[in-house]
Amino acid sequence: MKSLTAAQQHDLLSWQEKLADAKQEIDAALSTANEKIRTYNQVLAEAELWHNPIASAMDEYYDERSETWKEGDAGNEYENWKSAWESADFSTVDEVDTGSIDNPLAELTSEPGG
Repeated sequence: MKSLTAAQQHDLLSWQEKLADAKQEIDAALSTANEKIRTYNQVLAEAELWHNPIASAMDEYYDERSETWKEGDAGNEYENWKSAWESADFSTVDEVDTGSIDNPLAELTSEPGG
């Protein structure tokens, strides 16, 4: 084949446009998702600021108790409760990279050197 037929050239342009349009839709959706992720991460940071003093107060309370109390049922229950609070994970959510989707037909031409 020396070059694409007129119908194939038309189809190539059509597929290039369809893929470009679909990528634009994905980019818009990911942009919206990233806005939501940034909002979530902000709320998460605020929740962590609320959480940390409470977890610290629990730790202080526990440290002030006697060894007898710590080794008893009440101490064990409290330590489990405190551990759950201390292990709360405030890891942020990563944003989605919108540049990772390529159009495999974008650089194709209808003839050699074209």
